[in-house]
Amino acid sequence: MSSRLLSLPEVADRTSTSVAFWRKLVYRRGIPFVRIGRLVRVREEDLEAYVRLGLRVPRNKLND
Repeated sequence: MSSRLLSLPEVADRTSTSVAFWRKLVYRRGIPFVRIGRLVRVREEDLEAYVRLGLRVPRNKLND
C-alpha cells in the first residue's frame, strides 16, 4: 500500500475545511473513498488529485 489513508477530520484539517463538507462529498460520491467496516478513509493521492484538479461539486449536489 503506497498511499496513506486519511480520516475525514485529517482531510478537513489539511484543506482548512469542515468535516461536514467532506462527509457530504463522500455521501454524494464526489471524491473516491475507501470503507473499512464503518470507517471512511480517503487516499492521500485522491485528495491531492482532487485539490490539484480543482474539482467542484455543484452546490445543489451537496444540498440534496
